[in-house]
Amino acid sequence: MQRIFLTGLSGSGKTSVGRHVSKHLRWDFIDTDTLLSERYGMPIGQILTEFGEQRFRQMESEALILAAQNERVVIASGAGAVIS
Repeated sequence: MQRIFLTGLSGSGKTSVGRHVSKHLRWDFIDTDTLLSERYGMPIGQILTEFGEQRFRQMESEALILAAQNERVVIASGAGAVIS
């Protein structure tokens, strides 16, 4: 096993659990919401508002694909990533 994916509703603890698990395993941790915010220079809510839900979901999926290229990583996905 080289990757652990955490999914769930917004506010369900994916980031908190992900950080804890990655620290325990000594793996990297990636939160796709943080990845998107850093990439586009704005908070997730603003990205959603400015680009619309359809484009946002596509961006979310792209961030998940990018994160999954790593190994020995715990990934907290955006709440809607598994829908796309």
